[in-house]
Amino acid sequence: MGTRPLLLQVLLRPISAPIAALSPHRRFIHASVLSYRHQQPNAGDAPLDAIRNFGICAHVDAGKTTTTERMLYLAGFTSRLGNVDEGSTVTDFLPQERERGITIQSAAITFGWPMPMASTSTKANTRSAAKLNLIDTPGHIDFNFEVERSLRVLDGAVVVLDGVAGVEAQTATVWRQANAYRVPRFVFVNKMDRAGASLDRAVRGMQQKLTGWGSPLITQLPYMDEAVSPHASGLVGIVNVIDLAMLTWLPDGQPCAPVPLANDHPILDAARTARAELVDALAEHSDPVLDALLTSEDPMAVSSDLLHTALRECTLAGTGTPVLLGAAFRNLGVQPVLDAVVRYLPSPADRPPVRAVTVSPHVATTSHGVHKGGSAAVTVSARGGKEVAVRVEDQHLCALAFKVVFDAKRGYLTYVRVYSGVLLAKHTLLNTSTHTKERVNKLLTMYAADTEETDHISAGNIGVILGLKHTRTGDTLCSSTATPPLLLDGLAIPAPVFTCAIEPASASAAKDLDDALQHLVREDPSVSVREDPETGQVLVAGQGELHMEIIRDRLVREHKVDAAIGDVAIAYRETVTEPADFDDVYVRASHSTTSTGATTAVRVAVHVEPTGRHEHRAELIVSTDSAVVHSAVTIDLPDASPDVRHFAEEAVHSALAAGPLRGMPVTGVNVRVSTLSIAGTSTESSDASGKSPAALLLSPSAAAAAVHWAVARALRAAEPAMVEPVMHLTVRTPTNRVGDILRDLHRRDTRISQVMAAEDDPQWQVVDAEVPLAQVVGYSSAVRSHSGGAATFTMEMVGYRIGSEH
Repeated sequence: MGTRPLLLQVLLRPISAPIAALSPHRRFIHASVLSYRHQQPNAGDAPLDAIRNFGICAHVDAGKTTTTERMLYLAGFTSRLGNVDEGSTVTDFLPQERERGITIQSAAITFGWPMPMASTSTKANTRSAAKLNLIDTPGHIDFNFEVERSLRVLDGAVVVLDGVAGVEAQTATVWRQANAYRVPRFVFVNKMDRAGASLDRAVRGMQQKLTGWGSPLITQLPYMDEAVSPHASGLVGIVNVIDLAMLTWLPDGQPCAPVPLANDHPILDAARTARAELVDALAEHSDPVLDALLTSEDPMAVSSDLLHTALRECTLAGTGTPVLLGAAFRNLGVQPVLDAVVRYLPSPADRPPVRAVTVSPHVATTSHGVHKGGSAAVTVSARGGKEVAVRVEDQHLCALAFKVVFDAKRGYLTYVRVYSGVLLAKHTLLNTSTHTKERVNKLLTMYAADTEETDHISAGNIGVILGLKHTRTGDTLCSSTATPPLLLDGLAIPAPVFTCAIEPASASAAKDLDDALQHLVREDPSVSVREDPETGQVLVAGQGELHMEIIRDRLVREHKVDAAIGDVAIAYRETVTEPADFDDVYVRASHSTTSTGATTAVRVAVHVEPTGRHEHRAELIVSTDSAVVHSAVTIDLPDASPDVRHFAEEAVHSALAAGPLRGMPVTGVNVRVSTLSIAGTSTESSDASGKSPAALLLSPSAAAAAVHWAVARALRAAEPAMVEPVMHLTVRTPTNRVGDILRDLHRRDTRISQVMAAEDDPQWQVVDAEVPLAQVVGYSSAVRSHSGGAATFTMEMVGYRIGSEH
């Protein structure tokens, strides 16, 4: 017999693994999850209020994947604990992930978890199960777009902090992304069993660095006993502040039943103080908690159920952020995290409607080329249609494709979030981003690398479509009969930072290379491909050195490409330094077969000026071309037709994609098109219709050609200059090595922001600086050399500045 499908293995697991061998709590979870699977065999059948679409987000090495593995084990989804170091985890299944021990692409998995009971409930055997759609996201800055597109469709998030390192650079980046999408979240302070771990330091870091959302609400305290392990933190239990109970675990990580704190317990006073502070904080946002507190005048008398309800309300409103703690590797504190996912994070029914706009069924909103980095990032306000709200209870189908994965055997797997209606197998869909129709072959529920087929996916759920040929990340999918079709917000594609040249080994290998690059670009829109106009080389661009390394590895290993791959280089950009106006007549020869010698003269006027934004912190700017960033386009043509305005805008972006100096994308520019009209015609023969030349209408193609021509010349007149990426660099080094690190940085044209003692250990220093990316390519070798291998660093792109030599 062949290998059993994953779902069959899960369903048969209680037969091969005796439930009697499990702890009472885990036996209950097994029964609940199996009951859930029996009752909910279909991806679309779970009640809306029982669905949780959430992600695990954090800085690299904070323990996201380890936490995910423990969740799956506790839920009965897996029978053994996966290990990142051994490459045996469920969600990190790519060879590149298992070899490096990091998450490279987001992975989705669906499982069940019992609904927490109210403290007053006595019906222990009637607990229903929630359906959890979990996405494990990368923590490395090079794969930040994976986090971005996951947060776009998630209803909630668990942000994992390293209890020793506290709030790290990528954690703050992820937090800002979650703020942008208004994603409710709570924090899990992981690795609290390690020496130097501190809940207080983690909370201070949240208050200082994780802004824009609710303040921390401490719901648990660590109970330490240094005698247990003098080389670690001595974590032996976790105090539930809400119930004033101690949570402990068996040596194998199995949870024991909570035990109320005795009156003589050494941590009781600290727990009471923490509960009082929690009640005071919640009373500021919850009238029922305030009333209960005023009535009893005792924070200990406010019921646990009332506090849980208030915590959920604060989480959904963004006025508070619950804080939990544990040590996922030892399986300590993961069960309360799952309970908190169900208790505090929203269901699809709790989320506000999403914005959409009605679009014309006859005009595509964008087009896809082979060498574009994915779908256009379009805001619904950019297309001029009627803005509408898409609600989960609406009957018409509206879904967003947020991820595409290529499988050599099955073709493209398109991950979708269904916002309204029901997605059915064997039906035809309308892609309103490209106005193309697509046929759904199969619908799948994902279990990381494994799948289960389903016949429908209902509103509020995340699933996978098999068979779509043209859909890309950020595209909107509606019913083919939708009236009117709707367009959702797309995704902003980040600008590439590094590039490398690829030369196929032979003419026959060129086709394989082109196919492989199409697959990679469609899977990962943060990868872009273009042809060098001077050398004819194919240039592949990505987000960082590691990202480029993964791209090269996948081309060789997965796609068997026979090609010479060049060294990684910097993806420079161009800008303008002075304003310039261009007003002239563009003459276009006609290719009509009905007349000879015809020309069309188009009067076109454009204005370009620098925005100055390349000197400041970079932000994701929505545009209609992934190669254009930090540039604003205004089409000031009130009398022109919608088609002419649309093609004029596309022409501007096309011109900005290749600057006048080196053909690099142009950044930091404002472009305004103020005139576009027929200037006159010349022909050797009369028009067949007898109309005068002035009566001829300006065609969209002529408009696009004129605008592209004018913008290109305006850029040349505006004192163009090369700009280079600038990185925010944070180096953590031993104090006795900080001098060597600083001397090396000064040689690299670095602007030092601050040097300060590390919060967790005064024997270490933290250096914050801004440095041109060109100066820190391969910096890992230098920092190891200057610190004796002790220092570590992180980098994040902050923007562009005019280079001194480019």
